[in-house]
Amino acid sequence: MSEKSVKSKKVLKIILNVFFYLIIALIVAFDVFALVSKFSMKSETGAMNFFGHETRIVLTGSMEGDDGLYIDHPEYKIKKINVHDAIFIDTVPADEEKQEEFYQDIKVGDVLTFIYQKGGNVVVTHRVVKIDINEHHYIFTMRGDNPKGDNIIYDNDQYTQTVYSDRGEILGKVTGTNGFLGNLLYELSSNKLVLILIVIIPASIFALYEIGKIIFIIFMNKKEKQLALINKQQQDKLDELEKLRQEVEELKKNQKGEDHESE
Repeated sequence: MSEKSVKSKKVLKIILNVFFYLIIALIVAFDVFALVSKFSMKSETGAMNFFGHETRIVLTGSMEGDDGLYIDHPEYKIKKINVHDAIFIDTVPADEEKQEEFYQDIKVGDVLTFIYQKGGNVVVTHRVVKIDINEHHYIFTMRGDNPKGDNIIYDNDQYTQTVYSDRGEILGKVTGTNGFLGNLLYELSSNKLVLILIVIIPASIFALYEIGKIIFIIFMNKKEKQLALINKQQQDKLDELEKLRQEVEELKKNQKGEDHESE
């Protein structure tokens, strides 16, 4: 085999190894996130809680579109939210001074997640359409972009809800969404088959691969030791033969010396 062919095989092997470990790393990272999401500490209202930030899955279509009364404003950070999207929520701080800053920062068009007491203490995610302030608290009028896609009872025929900053109703402000992650987490929580396919099977394949690697390394080490033993035995025999050769040469020299003396 030519030197060029050997180098090409080595390069190909390195590329395949890098690709394989990259895939494994992505699977492991995803599996860890999925498992942490599934079994992480939950907030009091059942949301996944990561260092003061909540992740929730939207279950209704109340934010899926515009019914004509509220236009999708270009300055709105959060646009359409589909059913089963994951939403990331910056929760209301516990400190009162930080709470004041938090509520001051909220503006019309922001999306809040809150507990709607008149609707049976359900957790709702809707858009702020009006803000009123009195001496003691903020009053937010909330409305879904597509209220017909909701299944809660409203305060009035305008499909709005009123929540207050001093009643502990507001859970936080939605800062981002992700449809892929949301659908994935929803399927993981509701479908055991998906959990098996996405988490258990890849983890099992990775574990089997690592076990196979260990067995291969042990086998190769054993083979190398056997080869080393064979080589040593062969070298010992060669050394023995060399020693015998030297002894024969020495005997021949001694014999010649004796023959000269006898003459």
